[in-house]
Amino acid sequence: MSQRIPNGRWYGDEIETMLTKELVKRLFRASGEWVRYAVNHMGEPSPPVSEPGDFPGKRSNKGVGGGNLREKVMSEVEARILTARVGTNVSYGKWLQLGTKKMEARPWMSKTNEAMRGRIAQILGKKIR
Repeated sequence: MSQRIPNGRWYGDEIETMLTKELVKRLFRASGEWVRYAVNHMGEPSPPVSEPGDFPGKRSNKGVGGGNLREKVMSEVEARILTARVGTNVSYGKWLQLGTKKMEARPWMSKTNEAMRGRIAQILGKKIR
């Protein structure tokens, strides 16, 4: 059952547009903060390798460990479906996250998700004015 608006004007489309813009803005902010957290925590030097369960450490020779990965952690927002994705296009980012037969995991994405869960909920759940 629809309710009649006193002046006869329907504002639904305008409200939907305004809400969508606000949610997209929040998705950009939340995913950006996620990326900053991950990058800041994998930048610590770790001689010679990071410990299992820790964030990957930055190695002195660029391109190994946290150096190259740190530069390639990114986010993207797909406004059409109100979705944000975070991660990396560096192939060994997955190996660090999950581990391999020869290396225990350095679960940088899981640790970031755990640490940022409350902050992301705060950003996305904030009252819209």
